[in-house]
Amino acid sequence: MIHLKPISILLAFAILVWGCYTKKSENKEGSLIQHKNTFEQVNKRNPKAEKIKTQKKEFKGDGYTITYQVIVEGNEVIKNRVHDALLKSLAPDSKYKNLEDFEKLLKAKKYSVKSDYCNNASRDFSSTIYQVGKVVSINNSEYTFDCGAHGNGYTEVQHFHLETGRPISLNDIFKNQKGLKDEVEKQFCADNKLEKNLDAYISAGYEGFADGFILAKNYFFDDNGISFFYNAYEVGPYTLPPFAVKVKYDKIKPFLHENNLLEM
Repeated sequence: MIHLKPISILLAFAILVWGCYTKKSENKEGSLIQHKNTFEQVNKRNPKAEKIKTQKKEFKGDGYTITYQVIVEGNEVIKNRVHDALLKSLAPDSKYKNLEDFEKLLKAKKYSVKSDYCNNASRDFSSTIYQVGKVVSINNSEYTFDCGAHGNGYTEVQHFHLETGRPISLNDIFKNQKGLKDEVEKQFCADNKLEKNLDAYISAGYEGFADGFILAKNYFFDDNGISFFYNAYEVGPYTLPPFAVKVKYDKIKPFLHENNLLEM
């Protein structure tokens, strides 16, 4: 028994050490798991938007050129919403079920813009799709001539939520539109070398600003900032060409919602 006592002590010490090591390892592993779960929860609250992919299509025929982009990779909700918006711009009075039906007409060269009334009619249509964060925008621009005094052009932009497909407005992105408008007006004055004053605007031909500066209905985002596009007749006569006012994000970032859809 005297010779076994040291062995028993060593064995008891080894068990004690092993128990402490195992507990420490369990605590470390538990800490790592907890950290991982917390990280995953943060990512779920603030997931980065998946990028859509687009493909360009172009069709030319007698008197027309039609160019647009379609979504080839992205969830079906946003794809259908954007393509429906495109179809309504391409053929606003048509009864086509979807964009593919209209494309069949274009591919078969059965589409025409000319008529007995105007054999010189023409149409140039262009559409682009752009994504910033969770905002997917479709920008439709068109110039048509139907034998009137002059042709007519317009640009229309629509914005949709990447995941839900719902329409997005400025209120969904900016918490302070007054601050945004002030920055856009400052940039407008700088671009046109005008004083910030209504009389100066009117003298320069911008009669639509007679009661105060207004933000254009159509705006679009890119990697650097937001641009407000003013169509012909929107703030002045036809002789005043369409124009855009672009403001960089660093000037308007204070007016954005926190965790905004642009992910800025």
